[in-house]
Amino acid sequence: MGFPGSYNNKARCEWTIQVPDGQVVHLHFSNFSLEESQLCINDKVSIRDRVGSLGTHCSHVPPTDLVSDGNKLHISFSSNDKVVDTGFMATWRGVSPTEAPCGGSFNTAQGEMTSPNWPNDYQAQSVCTWRISIPAAKSVHIGFTHFELQAANMLGNCVDYVEVFNGETMASLGRFCGFAPPSTITIPGGTVVIRFVSNGVDHQKGFRGYWTTDASVVPTLPPPPPNPWDDIIITWPVDCGKPSVKPKSAAMRVVNGEQAIPHSWPWQVSMQASPMLPIPYMHGCGGSLIHEDWILTAAHCFMFPLNNPSYWRMCLGKHHMNSSMDVPSAEECYKVDGIIRHEGFVYEQDRTDITNDIALVHLATAVNMTKEISPICLPKPGAVMPAGTPCYVTGWGDEKGNLFPKVSDKLNQAALPIIDFQTCSKPAYWWDTLRPSMICAGYESPDELKSACQGDSGGPFACSASGTTSWEVHGIVSFGAQGCIKDKKPSVFTRVSAFSDWIDTNIKKFIHESGKSY
Repeated sequence: MGFPGSYNNKARCEWTIQVPDGQVVHLHFSNFSLEESQLCINDKVSIRDRVGSLGTHCSHVPPTDLVSDGNKLHISFSSNDKVVDTGFMATWRGVSPTEAPCGGSFNTAQGEMTSPNWPNDYQAQSVCTWRISIPAAKSVHIGFTHFELQAANMLGNCVDYVEVFNGETMASLGRFCGFAPPSTITIPGGTVVIRFVSNGVDHQKGFRGYWTTDASVVPTLPPPPPNPWDDIIITWPVDCGKPSVKPKSAAMRVVNGEQAIPHSWPWQVSMQASPMLPIPYMHGCGGSLIHEDWILTAAHCFMFPLNNPSYWRMCLGKHHMNSSMDVPSAEECYKVDGIIRHEGFVYEQDRTDITNDIALVHLATAVNMTKEISPICLPKPGAVMPAGTPCYVTGWGDEKGNLFPKVSDKLNQAALPIIDFQTCSKPAYWWDTLRPSMICAGYESPDELKSACQGDSGGPFACSASGTTSWEVHGIVSFGAQGCIKDKKPSVFTRVSAFSDWIDTNIKKFIHESGKSY
């Protein structure tokens, strides 16, 4: 094709690689540079084996090393009549099936399969194949306990997917993507093939699945290795979520929110930063008091250079931002000696992943609880509030949805009903930006629009749990539309119940490493 020179327009090339029986083909691309293309509709390389597609590749993103299912591999290249580039260089060799970086061949009655790098995000341009052989007298059940892949594109096609095949006929039994785990698939005995392909550039958590010949026996993950802090017991507040001053919580649809009753949300924190004294402390984010030593907030509040604990103080008991307006003043401010930002949160110029927008702040001294200062409860692990539930966002955020927000003089609140995930993940809404670990809330009618502008980044999204009188922090203010208020762009919150284990583990780890007793 002319490599390392340019390939031709309207080129069509095909290769079939065959290695000895019992081996599989290992393919490695050392160079890869094709015409830039959205969805690979221009110049592209397509790779197939006996199962089917191993991916279509274009632009300047080389495929990761690929291993075929079987001893044959088919490669095709095509170019259009426009831009050309240098093309690609690839080498292959025959290897044992056991050298596959993921997947493999199995004849056991049960087992598990996970996406590469599980439970962390899988990489783009990955392919894994599981070939499972079961005695003909038995059936095999394929199920998934976790499933988070890139959502389908605008055309409704899966970009990253898991596909299940009948290994005898190679008929596809379904191609799956998105965030909903597929229903259990039952196949008569013989051979089942499961293939995972990631064509996109988006990074997701991936999946954990299993196969079993006994539907009543689901393979379980081995327990994680023990940590020295596992036995530490956290004493959570008993009377959490019960403000001494009852908040104004009638289901009122007040455009742009309303002023809160002073001290009716006593867990509200004003997180204030000063990178260098005597520069005065400035309100930067909101937070929630969840324990006498801990504040819950958003990871993005601590972007460099504000990731230094000494720059911050946490102020509670406020209503007016100018505390001199609170007469008598109930404000108490506390220094910070620890910030724990979720390790999976990424906010960089060339890659942003706001999936894990959660952080913990440890106070240098314990909070003195008063009528104006008290903690909010954490929700139960995995709890999901039903759509339509009116919850409240609070804070000193911008009151008018200005492009350049202004801090409010007084604490505001806004009732925002929860919007179901299926609606909020539609292309007209937040589409594939939304994750199951997030909550979408707001009004859909343009004349009812209000949003978390009334809150602050990191502030609480509080719900009164059904059948209880206590308030729980179900969400953390994470992101919304620029200018805050926009049709079909409701506010998005980190769903706290999705991070219960993370909160528990990191508090225990901090206690262990600091040598403090609680």
